[in-house]
Amino acid sequence: MKVLMISLDKGLLGKGQLGDVVSRHAEYGQYAKKLDIIVFSRVGFNFNQISPTVFAYPTNSANKFLYLVDAYKIGCRLFKKDNYQLVVTQAPFITGLAGWFLAKKFKAKLLVHYHGDYVKNKQWLKEKWYNFLLVYIARFISRRADGIRVMSQGIKNKLIESGIQAEKIRVISTPVSLVKCGRWDEKAAAELKSQYPGKKIILFVGRLEKEKNLPLLLRALGTVKNIYPNFILLVIGDGRLKEEWSDFAKNSGLAGWVKFIGQIEHEDLVNYYAACDFIVNSSTSESFGKIFVEAAACDKPAIATSTTGSREIIIDGQTGLLSPLGDSPALAKNILRFLNNPALAQNMGRAAKESVSKRFDGGINTREIINFWRELIS
Repeated sequence: MKVLMISLDKGLLGKGQLGDVVSRHAEYGQYAKKLDIIVFSRVGFNFNQISPTVFAYPTNSANKFLYLVDAYKIGCRLFKKDNYQLVVTQAPFITGLAGWFLAKKFKAKLLVHYHGDYVKNKQWLKEKWYNFLLVYIARFISRRADGIRVMSQGIKNKLIESGIQAEKIRVISTPVSLVKCGRWDEKAAAELKSQYPGKKIILFVGRLEKEKNLPLLLRALGTVKNIYPNFILLVIGDGRLKEEWSDFAKNSGLAGWVKFIGQIEHEDLVNYYAACDFIVNSSTSESFGKIFVEAAACDKPAIATSTTGSREIIIDGQTGLLSPLGDSPALAKNILRFLNNPALAQNMGRAAKESVSKRFDGGINTREIINFWRELIS
């Protein structure tokens, strides 16, 4: 089968990669005769061959307002060369719109992904003024898509409540290789811990974009440090708000408690999971939360805001701790619970590993994704 994807992930172009996005798409390509990926990007990116059957094409747009037009032009050119049977889009918004135009023009099937918790999420709507417009685009695209893939049952339930047909929605979370995540370099992890003697290591992993809401975590840590000062927050990831949030940390008196690591390779990330005491996520719109599964594979529990995705993975009080969206005091209280009771964190970490090993198998998820593709084009 021949598949055309439209993506936002510049990691597919060899830049800004956080996690296993390249290897994951290379694996998808093993089941396809051709898998081409159009990636929304600004000027300065190059074509990237990921594997013998997987190719990534940047839009190299002059500005973000041209992403839709440029993706459509590239898609038309690619369709004339390869008659794709399926168009897959990363989101139901602008990538979804580009995918819908292409699928309609070339009579291909359309599969739309929901990687975020956008449906009936008041917190997400408040983040950007144009999110209200995106909701209408998502509704338009979702009703016309041949299939919809969501990361959690909670998102599926919301879509059904919004009037989307249940039959065309599949819950298939992002594949995570528990075996790879469970293999870390003991020496490297020990060296990381030795850099912060006498301190608990808290880990944040994610793109530094508004929906990750790092300032909420920083405000919580401002409270925590006055009660339990012996910790360090390591922030792994990059994004447009890195400099702004770094300044926010300094201005909040957290310069000695927060360190921005930047982008790292996925094989190195596993060592950070192994070295940390627990991870924290303060997102407003997490639909799955792959980092919770990866950390659990390394025996580490998570503290998170109660998004649809985090509730799908974290069993509150058993494999981690959840706090209400936007509630900084509640987040601080949960962080202090782990800092003051290391045994509790360790026990929940072991329980988290046992839980994800039963529920999340990357190999099974990959096969389910491919089977969904085949079903749509059959």
